[in-house]
Amino acid sequence: MTVNDAGPFGDAAATMTGANITAETPWLHLQLYRVRQRWWLPLVGLVVGFGLAILFLRQTEYLYAAELKIYPAASPSDKRLPGALATLAGQGGESAAVSPFQTFIAGIHAPDVAARLARDPALMHIIFAAQWDGRQNSWHAPSPGLIDGALSYINTALGRSTTPWRAPDAMAMQHYIADSVQVQQSALSPMSTVHFSHTDPMFAARFLSAVTDSTVRWLREQQTQRTADHIAFLSQQLRHRLPAGERRALLLALAQAEQRGMRNSGSTPYAIEYFDGVQVSPEPAKPRVVALVLGASIAGLGLGLILALLPLPAGLQRGGRGGQTSR
Repeated sequence: MTVNDAGPFGDAAATMTGANITAETPWLHLQLYRVRQRWWLPLVGLVVGFGLAILFLRQTEYLYAAELKIYPAASPSDKRLPGALATLAGQGGESAAVSPFQTFIAGIHAPDVAARLARDPALMHIIFAAQWDGRQNSWHAPSPGLIDGALSYINTALGRSTTPWRAPDAMAMQHYIADSVQVQQSALSPMSTVHFSHTDPMFAARFLSAVTDSTVRWLREQQTQRTADHIAFLSQQLRHRLPAGERRALLLALAQAEQRGMRNSGSTPYAIEYFDGVQVSPEPAKPRVVALVLGASIAGLGLGLILALLPLPAGLQRGGRGGQTSR
């Protein structure tokens, strides 16, 4: 029996049987025949992919994204004294100054900022909820999951030491901030965006504000202390008998330092300014439900199609070759 190549591909595949598959059978006809014989495999793959996506969505945590847009605050620059006068005024030996804004970007993940936030029990109890027992009002080691338990068993079998558990502290808070708070900077715009995600949208906004506010306060306090030390240094220098030119330079530097001190201690924005308040996504940002379900369904359908296109069983192929030999 020969295959009718004149008709459409679908008709040819529909009339094909295992007995008339020969070496001359067109490749496309053969693939369509395989899919027709195993039409249920793509369907099963589609259902399995869809089911796995639904199961995952029922088990996973939905994260709401909070973001805060910031830009550099205006920072009046002091007049730089020349040469030896700069050294006399405590300005010598300085390299190119780092802007307060860049210091803020790096300071978000600083240990001092984490230590400030770790002193807030409400934040700690929410962030490390898996280790906090509200009834007994105490911390406890988290229950190890399947993977953590397996890794612990392997490390013990290999004689490796494991880090003992300890209650969450400033170091744990620093690691949490480093993992969960990101700053996205643009090369084309002075605007930057601070990102944070959490299962509770209200907490996401609260924590993001706490991180940025604590960082600004820490940097402002550091700058205030440096300015106070500089003022004390200049005042000490002015107690000495100096030439008129040097005294005028020191008085200028002292006036500038006092102006910096007033700016730092006032309500003037320091390091950053907020373009707008914290914005939280109205719907969970992760996982993306539609994309996940659609992707898993397509993947299952594709896997089923691949399985349907695999070579036919050997018995069916032998039957086809046997029919060709009998002719």
